[in-house]
Amino acid sequence: MEILGTVVSGLFGSALGGGGIGLIGTIVGKTFGWLEAKEKNKTLLAQHAHELNLLKEQANMKQAEMESEYMIAQMTADASIRTAAYDHDASYGETPRWCSAVLRLVRPTVTFLLMAMSGYIYWKAYEFGDWTTTKMLAEEVVFMTSPAITFWFGSRPANRR
Repeated sequence: MEILGTVVSGLFGSALGGGGIGLIGTIVGKTFGWLEAKEKNKTLLAQHAHELNLLKEQANMKQAEMESEYMIAQMTADASIRTAAYDHDASYGETPRWCSAVLRLVRPTVTFLLMAMSGYIYWKAYEFGDWTTTKMLAEEVVFMTSPAITFWFGSRPANRR
């Protein structure tokens, strides 16, 4: 019987021991597989974040490129309009000197007269003390003066050659 007990206990011991070792091996294998998958996910997240940053940078570069192209197109359009205006003015031919002088003096004369008229109306309103009708008239003249001055200084080219 002793032999039978030794054989049975040896078989059960071996079976349980082998099963236990197999179970431990499975748990260790699954644990390392889980850690490997976790590291792989971290790597994928880092790659996706990097790709997202690259896409954002490409979008920013594309936007800057489109803004530059828009500015170039706008400058080209302005240049072609200015060239067309110069060509149109040149198509008149030679003008007499007195005509050129009169044309050059129109804008400053109108501006100066509007400024003088504004000052005169305010001075008369202050002198008479009547601000109702005179104030309305002065506001109308100031309204005409401000666009004239703005146009006078605003329509000049920024740099002269």
